[in-house]
Amino acid sequence: QEEWGESSKTRMEAEGQRNATATAAANSARSSLVARTLTRREAMSPTRMASAMTALLMLSWPSFAASSPSATTADSLMFSAGFTSNMVLQRAETLDARAGNKVYGFASRKSPTINVTVQGVSGAGEEISYTVTAQVEPYDKSIDPGMPEHGEFVWSAELKPQKAYGGNYTIVVLNQDGDSIALANVTYGDVFFCSGQSNMALETFYTFSAEAIRAELLSLDEQSFDLRHFMFGGMGVDDRYRPSAPQWVSTVNTPAEADFMRWYKASESAKAQWYDEETQEHSMLAQFSSTCLYFGYALMKKTFEQAGEAVPIGLIQSAVGGTQIESWVSNETLAKCSNESIEAGLASVYFHGMVAPFVNYSVRGFLWYQGENNVHGVMGNSIDGFGYGCQLAELVKSWRDTWHLVSNQTVPLPFGIATLAGQGSEGSGWNMAGMRWSQTGNYGSWDNPALPFTFGAQVYDLEDPWAEVGDGNPVKNSSDPKSPNTCCFNPQCHAQDDQCLDTFNCSLPSPETGKYGKECVDWDVSGWLPSMKPLAGLIRANSPSGIKANNFMGGIHPRIKQPVGDRLATALMALLGLSQSAAKTGPTVSGCRYQPNANKRSKSVELAISFNRSLLRGEGLHLGSFESDRSKWRSPDEWGQNEEVFDSLGTMVCFTASNGTWTGRDGTQGNVSTCHCQSWNYIQLPPPKGSDDPGTFWYCEMGPDDGGLFSPPRAKIAAERARRLKEAAKCASPSLKWVPAVNPFREQWQPAPLTLDTKNQSTEAPTVEVDLKTLRSHIPSELDLQDYQVVHAIRIAWAMFDAPYVVGDTCCPAATVQTGRAACPPGSCSLYSNVTFQPANGFFAVVTKAGKCQCRKPQCCDS
Repeated sequence: QEEWGESSKTRMEAEGQRNATATAAANSARSSLVARTLTRREAMSPTRMASAMTALLMLSWPSFAASSPSATTADSLMFSAGFTSNMVLQRAETLDARAGNKVYGFASRKSPTINVTVQGVSGAGEEISYTVTAQVEPYDKSIDPGMPEHGEFVWSAELKPQKAYGGNYTIVVLNQDGDSIALANVTYGDVFFCSGQSNMALETFYTFSAEAIRAELLSLDEQSFDLRHFMFGGMGVDDRYRPSAPQWVSTVNTPAEADFMRWYKASESAKAQWYDEETQEHSMLAQFSSTCLYFGYALMKKTFEQAGEAVPIGLIQSAVGGTQIESWVSNETLAKCSNESIEAGLASVYFHGMVAPFVNYSVRGFLWYQGENNVHGVMGNSIDGFGYGCQLAELVKSWRDTWHLVSNQTVPLPFGIATLAGQGSEGSGWNMAGMRWSQTGNYGSWDNPALPFTFGAQVYDLEDPWAEVGDGNPVKNSSDPKSPNTCCFNPQCHAQDDQCLDTFNCSLPSPETGKYGKECVDWDVSGWLPSMKPLAGLIRANSPSGIKANNFMGGIHPRIKQPVGDRLATALMALLGLSQSAAKTGPTVSGCRYQPNANKRSKSVELAISFNRSLLRGEGLHLGSFESDRSKWRSPDEWGQNEEVFDSLGTMVCFTASNGTWTGRDGTQGNVSTCHCQSWNYIQLPPPKGSDDPGTFWYCEMGPDDGGLFSPPRAKIAAERARRLKEAAKCASPSLKWVPAVNPFREQWQPAPLTLDTKNQSTEAPTVEVDLKTLRSHIPSELDLQDYQVVHAIRIAWAMFDAPYVVGDTCCPAATVQTGRAACPPGSCSLYSNVTFQPANGFFAVVTKAGKCQCRKPQCCDS
């Protein structure tokens, strides 16, 4: 306030000077008239107040709204964060007829009357003009004295519902002292609140489709398409965004930040300079959440294709990199689940500072993309009330309840969830399957009792295509801020000797020769999913926003975000019934049939898997390009590096010999129980005498409780962990069981090729057949074929053995990809729907003695 403490006239003249499109005469007239209105301090009669209001409304603020901050503050009034010119208000067509939008903010002193006037033309061509009186209440700043002071009072006004979308409105707030603030170029449409951590916050600038979407936005017919965006927070934020108590009206909206924190029309923001090489700054559209932007654009285009007209879309980004789910819910909600893993002092802080300010703001729905910083914790289960499975379900419920309570929205708000991409674990890869399962509320697909009216996008098959390599160029010189950040793309590259992992110059041509290396696999997109082929040229170029190997922190932030947004938009339209033919979600297991050795006795299939027909809504199945030949996967000694691939996100089958036992190449003994374990964890042990290598005690964290070594109850695990830590303090004990650091049971599972059962595609549940004969022919010679006779479990998109130097959470286990000689094509896993090409929902199923599948509750797969 002190920074902007000059007179109203001077302030408005300064605004006019920043408006490049306005004429000097228009600026002078606007400045003069607004100044006369804003600086009036004497009490005004109703007649004079009406006259001043009319004068403000007559301006329409045409150029002011387009390119400079709106008048969000006066000497005694201020809008809360999120309210600026160009904003989108939620249309009432999808809301209860009684519910209108709220506008709200701060007042520095009590005024007997604060009026809010709305004037404009609706999308249906109707002239709108009305005034409502705001409620004014004291603001108790004692709840968080560390926050900036912006007013002693909070004002709030409920606007009339507006069913017609589109239109152009001006909103003016005027108190009895004559102080006023105004918003212009406001429209009605569908508003989505996009939240989570770094993959939601990842800038469009760093994605392969950045230049493509910018070009499309520049070419849009603005009469038919209207997409707008507002950014709150980002990869990193300061303490103002994480207060100790809920900020229902946000103070983080000061005029000094108005260029950053304001609504933009995407067709206008796309015109700004995308990237300034001198300052390294990105435009506001380039900085905006890539997932949120691609979703909004896809939804707008798909709506137009279905209905011939598009509803304006408003996108609010409120995301922070490196955050945990526990920071995004209230303390009361957090207490409803056990086994939280939040760092001290961070519980609920982003709910307070980045969610609470918007719960009065009516929205159409939510997008959530988060989990990387929770993978190291407990994945849990929604029905058991612990871990991430419980926390996500409670977050969804609490956000809806809070929005319904304070914004009067009375219908369920659709909630979209993106799962984590392959190799996105930040070091706890063995938990990725449990994380993705919990991201469905543990039901295996969305819109279920734990997560009702939800939709989602599986992202496991969208790891970064060049996650295994750098680009062959020198590492960034930290002493030169203008040096391009082209390396290291992979965190394992060796900065100390200025080398990257693109040993073969396959992700980019060699800087010396300008050519790709001789070892590179020929670029062939014939096997790519049809939905991914448009990305092939962008991935080959590997230059997002025109910058070679442009990325943010490497493979943890995959640059393929356009398909994420598209899948979310497709799923939302199916959930809302706006698309009658698209699958509601990808193939979702409904059951299996296992007849041991059936193909030896007859032409019957030995193992077949069926998928839920109603969720596919008429779509069939499509086989992906997953490499199921284990001999073509990367081996530990290949290329002289100690790295292997023993697991994948493809179709994997677990075996024993006919007597129920299994023996690994190192002598490890497995059995039916080790097949039935769907999630392993470990206790690190002290090094044995004479060795520097620590041992690892593996135990089954989620599986059948047979009371044995591999699946002890949680209490037993805690006791054993405590005992071993006590032993470690003394010395290695001979009684401790030592096992390799890599899970020894990984080879009990083998990759399986699939074939389509074309007979059942149109009349019964869509079915795939597991080709066990071909699978057995691919088993390495070092293993005994007799140990792979009886099937006990099957999984798809459920990697269990990913760990340092043991890649597993990938759809591309082939040596050509893992050594950097080829890209990992997006959409390279086992199974998809055959129209919208949505990937199968991951599952883990035990095969019972009756030859049926059985999934862990609450998921059901025993049809």
